[in-house]
Amino acid sequence: MADPASVMAKLDELASELDTRSKELAGVERALEPVETRYEAFIGEWEYSLWEEASVSDTKWPPEKLRLRLAHRAMPADLLGVVTTGQAKRKRLEKRIASIKVQVDAQRSILSALK
Repeated sequence: MADPASVMAKLDELASELDTRSKELAGVERALEPVETRYEAFIGEWEYSLWEEASVSDTKWPPEKLRLRLAHRAMPADLLGVVTTGQAKRKRLEKRIASIKVQVDAQRSILSALK
């Protein structure tokens, strides 16, 4: 059986990690913002060029997934790499933050039960 002091210590530890991960997520978001803007602009220009080509000739407009893959293929590798890496890091941090919140709720339930 857990005692209130150990539950409070665990809550403090989780709160500290949650604060750290939230700050990391904010940093990733700030770093990704200008890169995602460039990424979206590239995708938009690429789709526009495909649209122009399709309207001039009788080529079919490719499905969305294929358009995205074609754009990624034409995109500078450094831009695609930074966006992909940043988005993966964002996703990992969001999952970890959600996991910490579940742990905090569990510890709070334990603390309530001990009262």
